[in-house]
Amino acid sequence: MTSNTVVFITGCTGNGIGYHLSKTFHAAGCRVFVSGRNAAKMNHIGEGVEFVQLDVTSPESVQNAIQQVEAKAGKIDILVNNAGQGCVGPLAEVQLDRVKSTFDTNVFGLLSVTQAASVGMIQRRSGLIVNISSIVSHVPTPWAGVYCATKACVTSMSDVLRMELAGFNIKIMCVFPGAIRSSIGDANAAAFRPKEKSAYKNVVDQILARASWSQCPQSTPAEELAGEIVANALRSEPPASLSAGYRSYRAWWSYYLPRSARDYLWGSQFGIDKVGKV
Repeated sequence: MTSNTVVFITGCTGNGIGYHLSKTFHAAGCRVFVSGRNAAKMNHIGEGVEFVQLDVTSPESVQNAIQQVEAKAGKIDILVNNAGQGCVGPLAEVQLDRVKSTFDTNVFGLLSVTQAASVGMIQRRSGLIVNISSIVSHVPTPWAGVYCATKACVTSMSDVLRMELAGFNIKIMCVFPGAIRSSIGDANAAAFRPKEKSAYKNVVDQILARASWSQCPQSTPAEELAGEIVANALRSEPPASLSAGYRSYRAWWSYYLPRSARDYLWGSQFGIDKVGKV
């Protein structure tokens, strides 16, 4: 699947996974459409890659974007649901507006785009939907409960979509990235708003460390992850799941530990032992 393959990727602003996916799919000979909310931030996309304005949280914007791509290319062969945002903070205090915003983008937005794009795929009885989940969908960590919950939703929806769309010859590939180099750490830290009289004020540094946890020196470059995703997406039989990137297999390993051991592992790393201490 390369010649005449049409790919639509959500969430391509900046220099992250979406941007490198667009470059790699295009280099493989695909016709690539990328999307983002702000056209002014899309000047970095490469020559030959086409831009469609899209806000995944707006049903009208979603319908317009899918219609534009199908009007220009006649179809969508591969949909990559990459748009997403982070959210850090203790669940007992995180602002609900931030929770809703994260679910709107990571869960409801993903489903909205999937529903719109799947109409044509069902009619053609052909297609691939690639959902970008995370290793934390299986191994949730302190200070990122909202983000972990949204990615758990993505993983569950991917499993169900795979079963429900199989009869139409539509494949689902759920990707579980580990620590991938991008700007998400800075965005997470900038969005963190601790309460004025937070019960967690003595672990703010640990919360901020979790915000940038994926941006360690060993983090996998986004272009490397993009290469793995594209290579697998273009196979005649794409895998149902793909784990890739630094820490991805360590996280899977920890999933099989007893819950008490898992709590200790992640808790000690993110300062849970300091919570409640003066």
